[in-house]
Parts: sequence; C-alpha cells; structure tokens
Amino acid sequence: MPTAPNRLGRLWQREELVLAVLSVVTGLAAGLGAVAFRHAISGVQFLVFGSGTPRLASYVAALPWWQVLLAPALGGLVVGLIARYLTPGGRFHVVSDVIEASTLHGGRMRLRDGCMAAIGAHQVRRAVLEAAATRPFLGICMGLQVLMDFSEENRGTALLGLYAGRVCRFPGDMGGAAGLPLKIPHMGWNRVGPTREHPLWNGIEPGTRFYFVHSYYVDPADSTLPAARTEYGIPFSSALARDNVFAVQFHPEKSADAGLRLLENFVNWRPSSVVR
Repeated sequence: MPTAPNRLGRLWQREELVLAVLSVVTGLAAGLGAVAFRHAISGVQFLVFGSGTPRLASYVAALPWWQVLLAPALGGLVVGLIARYLTPGGRFHVVSDVIEASTLHGGRMRLRDGCMAAIGAHQVRRAVLEAAATRPFLGICMGLQVLMDFSEENRGTALLGLYAGRVCRFPGDMGGAAGLPLKIPHMGWNRVGPTREHPLWNGIEPGTRFYFVHSYYVDPADSTLPAARTEYGIPFSSALARDNVFAVQFHPEKSADAGLRLLENFVNWRPSSVVR
C-alpha cells in the first residue's frame, strides 16, 4: 500500500492541480486586498466623494466580504488554467531529489567560496550529478564552469568533474581591436557562434549577441564538447553540449529575445538520452 508521502508526491506531480492551487492562492491574496479596499472606501467614501459617490465604489462597498474575496480567487483560477493550456510545451514536476528539467545557475559568486561551498553545504552534489545524467540539464555561467574538474580560481578549486577540463582566467595582457588592453571581467554583449547544430539553437541566428559577465572561461579536454565559440581577446568555448546536458557561459536570462528563445527551446527540449 502506498505510504502517505508517496501519495502526496504523486498528487503534487499533477501539474494542473499545482497550477490551480497557486492560481487560487494568488487570487485569494488579491481578494484580501479587495476586502481591505472595500473596508477603506466604506469609511472614507463620504469624505472623498461627498454625496455623489460613484456607483462602482458604492457597489463594492455594499458587497459581502466573502464575495469580494471569492471573485479574485476564481479569476486567478481561470487565468491560471488558461495559461496552462495556452503553453502545452512547458511542464514541471516536484520530485524528491532532482527536478524534471534542471538548471544550474551560479550567478556572480566565486567557484570555491560560493558555488562549490553551497553545493557541499546543501549536500546536493549527488543530486546535481544525477540530474546531469538523467534529466534535461541547463548550466548557466558558473553552472557551465562547475561541470569541469578543476579551476584556477582561488589558487585551485576542485569542481564536479562531469567533464575533463580546466577553468582558466583570461590573460591580463589581451589586446583589443584598437590596440588597447581588454578589461577583465568580460562584461557586455558579444557574438556567439554555434559550432554545430543543436535543438537549443533553433530560431537563433549564428553570431547572435548574448550577454556575458565572467573573468574565467572553460577549456574542455574533449574537442567534441563545445557547441559554440566566442572571441574576447582569445577564442573560448561559450557553450558545451553532450546528450541531455547543455551549458552556456553567457546569461540567456539577460539576453533579450535571443535569450528567451534559448530558454524556450530548453523547456521544450526532449533529449533521447533522458530517462523516461
């Protein structure tokens, strides 16, 4: 007989139910605001409007509190369900250890003192590696770098070791097109050139600009791993791909339409190597 946690887990994996609950909760929050508004206008309507109180304000003030609360909740439910069925490609599930579509995003923290320390402190190393082995996996910025086995940062940092390779700092003497030294970190928009076809590049033109913020770049040992290259003083791998893993050095979430398209491609991606 299934245990209560297992039954609860299956219940929460029903995405329509989760979305409905979230929509109702959001609607209830809006309803509480409406109740507060009703209470407020019932006390100040004479001061504000005088004897000519607008019909809408009078109508809202006269409604029972439960009707004012219920209407936004039902509205939230309807809007949530419409959104669910207008976006049939996107799915989410809540499970015990890893999520159906996994993302690893390090932001601008340091590898050793930030990202790797957080992975160790929260004891998610096994979960991250399991996600990378069994689920659609998107690494962003440091989420790309941490997949290598070693970084030069902080006098040497051991990483997750999913792929053989190093994370190297940009040389300090790089020269730009005008002969001036290039600043580090590499910060701003730069062109990304795919080196091979991949579903996540669908609808994105070669050479499209994406937004970068980084002082280190990945140098994978396997020459078949890179999926894109970028130039900043030196050429470097700005995307890696293998099986169900796709990782990028740039920030798609900060890269306008092209970044949104890449994220949409990831949400709809169904790699054959994923465990069904």
